[in-house]
Amino acid sequence: MARWQVFVFLTLYSFLGYATVFKKLELNQRGSQTALDLHLDAITYPKIFKLNNPYRLVVDLPNTTLSSFVPRLQHSDTYQVRVAQFSANITRVVIQSPTAIDYRSQSASNVGGYKIHIQLQQLSSPKVIPQPQCGKPIGQRKIVVVIDPGHGGKDPGARGYHRTFEKDVVLAIAKRLQQKINRQAGMQAVLTRDGDYFIDLRRRLDISRHYHADVFVAIHADAFTNVHSHGASVFALSSRGATSEAARWLAEKENHSELAGVNLRGLDDQNGMVRSVLMDLSQTATIQSGIKMGQNVLRYLGGMTTLHNQRVEQAGFVVLKSPDTPSILVETGFISNPIEEKQLASPSYQEKLSEAIFKGLYQYFKDYPPRGKQF
Repeated sequence: MARWQVFVFLTLYSFLGYATVFKKLELNQRGSQTALDLHLDAITYPKIFKLNNPYRLVVDLPNTTLSSFVPRLQHSDTYQVRVAQFSANITRVVIQSPTAIDYRSQSASNVGGYKIHIQLQQLSSPKVIPQPQCGKPIGQRKIVVVIDPGHGGKDPGARGYHRTFEKDVVLAIAKRLQQKINRQAGMQAVLTRDGDYFIDLRRRLDISRHYHADVFVAIHADAFTNVHSHGASVFALSSRGATSEAARWLAEKENHSELAGVNLRGLDDQNGMVRSVLMDLSQTATIQSGIKMGQNVLRYLGGMTTLHNQRVEQAGFVVLKSPDTPSILVETGFISNPIEEKQLASPSYQEKLSEAIFKGLYQYFKDYPPRGKQF
């Protein structure tokens, strides 16, 4: 069959209403060049558009279903690519970047069906990630809050009596919190996930460091065997958890070349003593900052809901273990309690929780304003 006949056949196949199958996604990076190849079994006409806060390139594939063999999440050094069945007949590909993205795309039929080739290019002025090297004057960089909705995808978290999943509740609260932060001048919020997909705990920390977070806020909904347990809690990192994490960081050369913006590469420190002391000092200060931030959040949560504990608790949660980023974990309530489960599933209650968390963060930054930031 001639190439033009194949093209006509594929076009008719699409027009007659048969769903195209998205078979394969390839993410290739060579130096500063990154390309995305979408392989389908028939022709389709993608709709491509950009979004900000965070920077994303969205590719909608109409009349297309997603093969179960396509990974839902892929990473390169620069980009995070997520794939999902957005609706019954639209497959969506989202490419997220720390900076604004430009692109060139082309499509062509091939032996296996049809391929959409997208060449990605990062624009030179990062606006989402405040970094010293970006050239912004002192006092013009935004505070970056990384919000981590717990669980996701294959990991649903806790489940309530009425089949409410923790992963859905905390994502809804996190999105509301993100909106409030982004409306506040001088502040910028980034979600570790903005959909129902799985990210491992270490990757969540990597995202926080990638965005140079000023603070890290994990959102969860507690569960316990006693259905009468209730109330919100706030956790910061314990010193025991910090000690184990310091050992891990010091064992990984690529992770301790820089700490809290200080370049450690030039240290004459063959046995690691100086790095160990600096790590200990940094983590002690970070834990104390996390506790202060948690106290503010807990105070505002106590003004709108019952508290499970009146003080900030400390534990060795992995997602709290960044040595130079103050971090807290907010347990918004007990999803295992049928009464609190209904509250947590309520949009109005989610709005109140996100408002309380935002006010606590805002008060923390008023009390301890970071140097060199718009706030």
